[in-house]
Amino acid sequence: MKIALIEDNKLLGENTKLFLQLKNIEVEIYECVEDFDENDLQNYDILVLDINLPGKNGDIFLTELRQKGYQIPIMMLTSKNTCNDIVDGLEKGADDYISKPFNYEEFTARLKVLARRKIGEIPTNIRKYQIENDEYEVNFDAKSLKKNGQNIYLGSLEFKLFDYFIKNRGKVLDRASIYEEVWGEFESYQLSRTVDVYVGYLRKKFGKNVIKTRKGDGYILE
Repeated sequence: MKIALIEDNKLLGENTKLFLQLKNIEVEIYECVEDFDENDLQNYDILVLDINLPGKNGDIFLTELRQKGYQIPIMMLTSKNTCNDIVDGLEKGADDYISKPFNYEEFTARLKVLARRKIGEIPTNIRKYQIENDEYEVNFDAKSLKKNGQNIYLGSLEFKLFDYFIKNRGKVLDRASIYEEVWGEFESYQLSRTVDVYVGYLRKKFGKNVIKTRKGDGYILE
């Protein structure tokens, strides 16, 4: 088992890592969300996430991960232990919630339970996203898409463009980087018109406000 632990308390992080290593559990520690690359989630079995972190809070990061469709088991680690705190964390998408200070044996047992749940899941490359007031279900293997349960046809280039936007949600993407990702090497500014045309295609299918223009910068899926 391999877990990512995002915890800013260095002593707690190192002690937790040492104990788990004795249980043959591999641990990598990050002191803040900004140090962690979410694209590396595929390398871990479980994410253990503290709530009170420098920079972006853990509960905000949790919400973002679930909105992007990441299904990795997430355990919240926090000093907040009221019923409302626990319910709030679980409703935001946490799979488990443990309060500090905690017993290392109990902590390890909870990790093993989460790992068993993951093993028992049917492997899938289907993710769900909430965009504005609509729910989208994307099957990356079949390259198919549903909006509120209804199939939406996307051509291969349209799907590739949507895939690039969804994986970079919240980031402004300039036309050159979009073109290079979807079509190949960007050679001239004239090619950026191709990007504009295909963004227009997506807007017709998803709504004109789903992908927003950032004048002089490019496009963003918020």
